[in-house]
Amino acid sequence: MSTARDLALVVLGRPPGRTVEQGDLDFLRGLVMLLPLTGPDAETVSELGRLVDTCTYTAPQGGGPRSARVANAAVVALGSLGTPAAAAELRGLAGRTSYGNTRRVIDRRLLLRAP
Repeated sequence: MSTARDLALVVLGRPPGRTVEQGDLDFLRGLVMLLPLTGPDAETVSELGRLVDTCTYTAPQGGGPRSARVANAAVVALGSLGTPAAAAELRGLAGRTSYGNTRRVIDRRLLLRAP
């Protein structure tokens, strides 16, 4: 998972003034969607949660989140893992994510997991 995380930092951690290419974001989103196929482990769960936090972060200058599409893909991937750790991470994200669209995706994933 560290490779996907490193890629996320390269793609999303660009200095201000440098734009992120849409192709880079699409590639990252595709990698994130494939992560549940690698099997659920604690590192994957925590890295996906941190990726959601990173992608929904809004810079003090404004302009919206870094990448809502990648954040939403990470939430869907967390929901697809189906483990108690992933559910706990989703509940934690629900408490600290304020971006509306991503928050709705989190809420939907939590409802799907409800017994």
